Amino acid sequence: ATTLTYDKMKAETFAIIGVLWDVSYWSTQALTWLIIPIVQHVAASGERTISGKVRHSFGKLWRFYAIVGGLTVLGILVAVAMGKLSLATLPTLVVLLSNTYGLIAILLLLGYGLVYVPKSLYRYGNQSKRLQHIYYKVGRSYLRFEASVRDLRHA
Repeated sequence: ATTLTYDKMKAETFAIIGVLWDVSYWSTQALTWLIIPIVQHVAASGERTISGKVRHSFGKLWRFYAIVGGLTVLGILVAVAMGKLSLATLPTLVVLLSNTYGLIAILLLLGYGLVYVPKSLYRYGNQSKRLQHIYYKVGRSYLRFEASVRDLRHA
């Protein structure tokens, strides 16, 4: 009787882990492909109203998906024509491509962060160099300001 109870508990535990895995996997997919890109485009949009920002965001997002989807369909058609892919293995390919895209994005972002963060900490750590850099930026901004004033007077 103990073995039966243990096996039942083991099966229930695996069922719970399976559900948690599915929730984690699909929520990550939704965040990666829908929610985060929309929020990024809304934040970077130059539109003035919220509805304009959301519309602009969806436009950019669907343009990106059209390009990626077109290339994916083209690749799938080539693979089917060459006999390397069947309809039975298509879902596996879609999951593989999605995960590959996510891994490449993570590698690029982490690579950028692993270089940029220590570099910025190093720059901000040396106060005299930071002050020289700020003086340089102020001088450059003042030159642009003078040019703008001059252009405004001549207009």
